[in-house]
Amino acid sequence: MSRGVRLSALLCLLIVSTAGARDVAYHITEFDPTESDLRDALGLDIYSFRIKVEKFDKFKISLREFPKQGAEPTILFEETFIVAETPRQNDVHLIFSFLKLDNTIGSALQSNLAEMNLKVSATGCSPKTVTRGVAIPMAKETKKVVRSSSEGVFLRVAKDKEGGEASDYPRADLVVERVK
Repeated sequence: MSRGVRLSALLCLLIVSTAGARDVAYHITEFDPTESDLRDALGLDIYSFRIKVEKFDKFKISLREFPKQGAEPTILFEETFIVAETPRQNDVHLIFSFLKLDNTIGSALQSNLAEMNLKVSATGCSPKTVTRGVAIPMAKETKKVVRSSSEGVFLRVAKDKEGGEASDYPRADLVVERVK
């Protein structure tokens, strides 16, 4: 896991006994989950990305909600960051976490709650971390969260269509743009 954080847990299979049946053998193993394992198991909305930058570069992160095609987006979150330290390998590590306001485990982005905490951590930048309460995009819709392949769009939250597909609209995009 990133930054030398190692999470170990013991996974035990229980001995199950039933009338007339033999006990099931068990063994204890070490479990070293990845970020993806934890995100999937706990329903967490935590994502990490790397962007190529130089010292003193500025970039803006915004969460924009688009109600329909051609409509002006509603800006739910916007913050400008400045690369304050010379980045290793010319990149900055960004971590986005979308947390429920009561800090319970589970997906905030896919919930029907009205608000969440959006936390952005950017290594070597000023500010280094920003946490802000924001409206949850499309709060009353059943949503799907996908990593986007569109340039500058890191995540897309879209209405879930039948068959597990994500709709084009309404949607919300988490966007990173360079600032001059």
